[in-house]
Amino acid sequence: MSCSEYKPTLAIFDLGNVVFNIDWEPMFRMWSLFSGIPADVLKERAKPDATLEQFERNQISNYEFHHYINTLLGINLNYVEFCDGWNAIFMDENMEISRLLPNLKSSMRVVAYTNTNEIHVEAWSKRYAHILHHFDEIFISSKIGFRKPEHEGFRHVLKHCGVAASECIFFDDFEINILGAQQLGIRSVLVDTPSKVRETFLQMGIAVL
Repeated sequence: MSCSEYKPTLAIFDLGNVVFNIDWEPMFRMWSLFSGIPADVLKERAKPDATLEQFERNQISNYEFHHYINTLLGINLNYVEFCDGWNAIFMDENMEISRLLPNLKSSMRVVAYTNTNEIHVEAWSKRYAHILHHFDEIFISSKIGFRKPEHEGFRHVLKHCGVAASECIFFDDFEINILGAQQLGIRSVLVDTPSKVRETFLQMGIAVL
């Protein structure tokens, strides 16, 4: 089936670096100010492991993750300082997405599926409320207990929405998540430019702007 012949009934969007932009640099700079340790040193110490994934499945608490960050980076941030830096990653919105979402909803259902945690949810749900209200539903890893690219997470979204994989299109900025969705038969698009979503729908003959 050609792109112009494919008409999905459900669009699934990632949030970070798709709907709005994120940047980890401000987090390290803020934690550097609080701790007195250079940001470059903190970045060098930040070697991710399975703990972040556990946090994004709600398998450990906010305070356990706070303790983990202090231990990992060799710092002694209080909880407020930790949260201030942790939430400093949120940047401007993707204006193309903001403009197309209202029109897209006239053609299909629109949901989001994001790997995230309770602290970040509280921050981005307020900051980007003017965009997020366009989504029919937002699936959050720390609430459903699964992360992308785990197949169980995608299956949860499909079952909840009552659609088959072949009826969906999925947008994400991580190739590993794209591959996970494709393995289930979900048509998936790697978002590597701000205009990628709009261009994809135009190729399908779906006017979004």
